[in-house]
Amino acid sequence: MKNKSLFRTMCVLLCAVFAFALAGCGNTYTDEDDYANFVKWQARYETEKELVELLREYDAAYTAYSSGVGGGSSIVFSVRGVTVLTDANVAAAWVAYDSINGYCVCIELDNSGAATLADITTSNVGEILEVAEVNDGNRTVLFSAAIHGTVSNGKMLLNQTTEAAAKELCCKFGTGAIKIAAAAYNAKRAAVSAREVNSGYLPAELPESPEYLDVSVYLQKAEAMGF
Repeated sequence: MKNKSLFRTMCVLLCAVFAFALAGCGNTYTDEDDYANFVKWQARYETEKELVELLREYDAAYTAYSSGVGGGSSIVFSVRGVTVLTDANVAAAWVAYDSINGYCVCIELDNSGAATLADITTSNVGEILEVAEVNDGNRTVLFSAAIHGTVSNGKMLLNQTTEAAAKELCCKFGTGAIKIAAAAYNAKRAAVSAREVNSGYLPAELPESPEYLDVSVYLQKAEAMGF
């Protein structure tokens, strides 16, 4: 009887050891897995943080544009000292680059501005067209170029020496600042998959024009998440 009891006890112990071994075989989670998950989480956090900051830049750019706030300054286009256009006539502004013009700010005027530009350039060939910033009565020339002929499409190229200079000038036009912020956001957003960011507070895309997307709800959700 004693031998049977001992045999049963040993069987129970062996079964327990075997069951424990099986349980251990199914759990292969390691400290390296913890670290790998932390690295992924940190990368996602940094990506989302950058996107939220770009979202704030976009929101601030449009707020300034729509409220007419530009630090008390305005942009004027003039010929022979006479203002012919203002930044109110600028429908869009953006930075571009090509091998002929280098870095430049592309200006697209509204219909009224385009018609005025066509008239002015037709009747003032050889004169200098200046683009200046007026701030509290002080006038700073930002760009000047000779008029070589009629500009009928309502578009202008303001050549700059560097990309930084082009972006700085572009941001002086309200629509330019919106476009730059939207383009930066879209490029960053497109570089990551939908699974790597939280779409609840990060829109898939921002319009690169004054057709503003109200991002206040997105920003409120981002702030609630600690961004």
